[in-house]
Amino acid sequence: MKHEPISCLCPSQYNIVELEDVNHNRIGQWVNTTSSGNILQLSHPLNSEAPVGSYTIVVWIGEEKIYHNFKVEKYVLPKFEIQMNLTDKISVVQEEYEVKVCAEYTYGQPVPGKAGVKLCRPLVDNAVIPITIDERNPQGVPDYTPPCHEESIEMDNTGCASYAFNMAIFTKNAGEKLLREFSFHAEVQEEGTGITLSEEKNVELSYVIGEFTFVDTPQIYEHGSIIEGKINAVRFNNTPISDMLVYLFEEKGWSSYLRLQNLTTDSRGIARFSVNTTSMPRENINLVVSDTPQVEYPGYRVPYFNRGQHVLSLIQPAAPDSKPSSSLAIQKMEEPLACGQAVSITIRYAIVGETVPKGSVDVLYLALSRGVIVQHGHINVTVQQDSPVAEGDVTLTLAVVPEMAPVVQLLVYSMLPSETVIAHSMNFPTEKCFRNKVLVAFSPSNAVPGEENTLHLSAQPGSLCGLSAVDQSVGIMEPGKRLDADKIFDLLPVKETTYIPYELEDPVACLRVRPRRSIMPYPYGPSEETNDPYAVFQTLGLKLATNLDIRVPSCLSYQGNQYYRSYVVAYSQMARPGSAGPRLEMAVAGGLAAPPPPPIQTVRTLFPETWIWDLVEVGESGSADV
Repeated sequence: MKHEPISCLCPSQYNIVELEDVNHNRIGQWVNTTSSGNILQLSHPLNSEAPVGSYTIVVWIGEEKIYHNFKVEKYVLPKFEIQMNLTDKISVVQEEYEVKVCAEYTYGQPVPGKAGVKLCRPLVDNAVIPITIDERNPQGVPDYTPPCHEESIEMDNTGCASYAFNMAIFTKNAGEKLLREFSFHAEVQEEGTGITLSEEKNVELSYVIGEFTFVDTPQIYEHGSIIEGKINAVRFNNTPISDMLVYLFEEKGWSSYLRLQNLTTDSRGIARFSVNTTSMPRENINLVVSDTPQVEYPGYRVPYFNRGQHVLSLIQPAAPDSKPSSSLAIQKMEEPLACGQAVSITIRYAIVGETVPKGSVDVLYLALSRGVIVQHGHINVTVQQDSPVAEGDVTLTLAVVPEMAPVVQLLVYSMLPSETVIAHSMNFPTEKCFRNKVLVAFSPSNAVPGEENTLHLSAQPGSLCGLSAVDQSVGIMEPGKRLDADKIFDLLPVKETTYIPYELEDPVACLRVRPRRSIMPYPYGPSEETNDPYAVFQTLGLKLATNLDIRVPSCLSYQGNQYYRSYVVAYSQMARPGSAGPRLEMAVAGGLAAPPPPPIQTVRTLFPETWIWDLVEVGESGSADV
């Protein structure tokens, strides 16, 4: 048996390379080795009596030591794997919970046999259960047992088995002694051999039984107009609720609501409404929809509907010292951006109360990846002069290149004639792609054991390629150990920027407030993250050089005291005055290491461990046969 080779991608000179066994005894050593083609490949034979356990590779580069562990084990390779098809949540009012378990051999054929499925709802950690002790049960019997149900089902000809659990035994009279979580266990036994494999998954218990959303409802209104909109009511499984009485409110402040209308949904779960704003104050309107005549907050472990909320912004003349209603919004995309293609990204705009002499405004965009700007440009948006509100969509074409992987951060912004700045940003994950494309092909494509096969390898001329022959069965026991694109991208010092370092931040002065103004309580409204264009630039690590009034003060200065947007009152020096005259420039604050975005869950079809490794140079032709 030979252990896998050592692959080092950075330096080319290694002082000492050591191999230690499970008892930390040195069983192999290489001194003053030099890599060929940036990768050093070494091997050491392990005999059949070698102890199982964790072995360590130690690499000395000058005074630096690098460690890597690998395991030596004895095992029987699994021949198949299990896939579980079930939702991540169960609603408390759900009557049945359907699960589907499938098993497939590593070569793609369905597994015949039986599937055992088991669903349990465990006790909370601090649950106290009385125990009854009598002559027949001297050790004691608990008065309550957590609910569990299990079934054994024959696999069908596709290698799958389905079952629907009755949820009444898990949710009725459960009280607070059970977790808001289920444990699902699946076990598949192969027919004829009795070989079994199992998988487990936790499932959340949700008390949300439905939700309301506003659809086809404007976001901006003009005082005195009639607002028309729709409310959509759905159950927890996204099916419409017909003939349901819902209540439309206006939120007037903290825990203060004014009921506007009682509505009933139609057969599609839609309730239409209209609101006359003539008698309403000239301010933004916060609409709320509920299933109860009074807006109530749900109790602990009580089924409830998610309330719908919608803000109608009042049209106001735009000015540098007023909060604009104009906005930009980048629309999401469901799938990662495909490398090597030009993708269309939609930007929704609303330009309110602006006098545009040219009849159009420019929307500028920046695409950032790995802490640098990789693309930029602008889009011209036509604004109708006879309308107080110009709304619509524009399309941005973005050429996705390997340098954008694994995530591209898109910023759009516009400087309006009123000297206000509107901005929005969004992160788009991309495919894990590289500039050097590698292609492999077997000849023949199908072979029997013992038959010779030729692997044709293509890459950029002069490339050094590492090849590994893999048995899929090994990785079923411990997947995710292979060197893959995710591990390569995890080596990047910067994937995305999320802030400006404190030492690079410009000090911001508090806004001085005259004594006759009231500043308490602090104004109620949306967070600055959604309204402050400066925050949009800041979260991308972009530092601004501008004399536009773009930054919202972080505090107010009143009679020598400073008031921040929080529950804490601080005391500091007085504010300093600024200057004016529109100009906007920016730069990226480099070297910002940010936590990686949550990994995109994909269906793994290859479960490898390296059995054979070789290094192949494709030469000037860019191809080689192995």
